[in-house]
Parts: sequence; C-alpha cells; structure tokens
Amino acid sequence: MSAFSNWPLSSGSARIDLHDLCIRDACNHPLVNNFMVTAAGYYHRAAGHFMRRTEHDEHLIAYVTSGHGYLQIGGSVSQIYEVGPGSLWWIPPNVPHYYYASPNEPWSVYWAHAQKSEALDIYNFIGLARNPVVTIGVASGLALGFEKIINRLGGNEINVLALASASASLKAWLFDAAIMLNEEKCYHKFFHEKVEKYFLERVGDPMNLDEIASEFNISKYHFARKFKKITGKTPARAFMEQKINHACDLLSNDGVSIGQISYRLGFSDESYFTKVFTRYIGLTPSKYRSSLIKAKGVI
Repeated sequence: MSAFSNWPLSSGSARIDLHDLCIRDACNHPLVNNFMVTAAGYYHRAAGHFMRRTEHDEHLIAYVTSGHGYLQIGGSVSQIYEVGPGSLWWIPPNVPHYYYASPNEPWSVYWAHAQKSEALDIYNFIGLARNPVVTIGVASGLALGFEKIINRLGGNEINVLALASASASLKAWLFDAAIMLNEEKCYHKFFHEKVEKYFLERVGDPMNLDEIASEFNISKYHFARKFKKITGKTPARAFMEQKINHACDLLSNDGVSIGQISYRLGFSDESYFTKVFTRYIGLTPSKYRSSLIKAKGVI
C-alpha cells in the first residue's frame, strides 16, 4: 500500500481510502480482478501539498485542473517536470518520486491510486512510459468524470459493486483522456504542417504574425504561445530557419548571385543577409557556396 500525504483537506477537497475494503472483500472479486481503484480524491488549491515516496506498490494517476506544481521522478538520476492546467501524470509502481504544489499558484488536482495487471496495460497503451506527463487540456467532461469516481466511492454504502463501478469509471476516464491526447497530437501535426506551408509560400516576405494567426482564427499572442509549445521555437526563429534553408538551396545554383538570393528572401541588404546566414550556418554564404563546389568536385 502506498502512503498518503498528510495534507490537511481544504474546503471543497476530498480524500477516500478504500484499502481496508479492497483487501478484505474485493481483491479477488471477478469484477475488479484486472483493474481496481484503491483510493481517490480531489485537492482544491492545495497550498503546501507535497509528497515524497521512495517505495510504493500502486499506480498513481493525477489530473491538474488549475494552478501549477512540480514532479520529480526517479532516484539518483531523476527528471523534474513542471505541470499545469490540463496536465495528466502517471507514476507506475516502484518508481521513487516527489511532487509538490507551486507555492505561488498551488494546483487543484484530481488523483487516484490503482492496482492490478490491466493498469500497467493501460499505462503502456496511452504511451506514458515514454513521457509520464502529458497535456490533455482542461475540459469540464474530464473533471466531471473524476467527480463521478469520487462520488461513487464516497457513498453511504461502500461495497464491491460500488468499487467495481468506480474502477470501471476510472478506466473509461483514462481511455477518454487517451482519445483527447491523440486528437491533440493530430491537431499539433496539422498546425505544424500548415504553418510550415505558410512559411514556405511566403519565404521572400517579412514575418506577418497577425496574418498567419488569422489563418487559425486566434490572436497573434495565442498563436505565438501555441507555436512555441508545439515546436519549441518562436515563430520568428522558425520562419528565419525556413529562409536560411531556402538560401542553402539557392546557393547550390552558381547562376544566382548572393545579392539576388538576399533580395529574393526579403533581406534589407546583402550584408545583413550574410550576417544572419553566418549566425545560423557557421559559414558566410560565399564560403558555403565554395564548400558545395568542392564537394561536387570530390564526388
């Protein structure tokens, strides 16, 4: 059994521990033979909430609806994740971990402990073995789904049937989350490809953030944040990389002067183009062209 934090429950919070029932009546019941919830709860604006475990024997699943926190996973070699609204994180058994709410903006978080073999199957299916923290977004349906689990477990009569219902609800919740995660990945791919196409078509123009943001019906500030989140780059950097990549292609043609390339790609003058190209490639355009010629000679 995994230890619980002793965080004092605030108004609107809940913590339900079913280990006694699970161990006594339900462990081998066919309704929960493969997947079983052993505890669940909700911590509302959990200032001061933290937990450190070096040993535990259950799956811990958490969904953050607001605020922020930090999650450290692993022993001597560990990784720290910052988690925020819409984050789903999952720690499997026997993985040391430490997590805590942000002191300035403490999280509100739904959580559950689960056991049995199917829990690991779902964990692997969703793909959390590669990344234990994913973003599925803040959705009222996800919060309501967790509320259903907590309400089922917190009823006046806790029995195997209620436990089986809550366990099935958590399993369904996880598959809903997996669907949303897959949809998010598909949208990210569409978003990235559409932006790349836009950049390529306008590679000779100056950056126009308002125009491209309107293609997605969002503000330029929202677009810039989303683009950075998906690609890890600012739109300006990605657009400049597109220009430099195109410049490399053009430099392979001896019939196009460096001045012409600079003009085609929308640079104000050749010296500025040379400065930017050198910063990205490590060679001036003329030296890059010479290296291409030498390479052709070797071939």
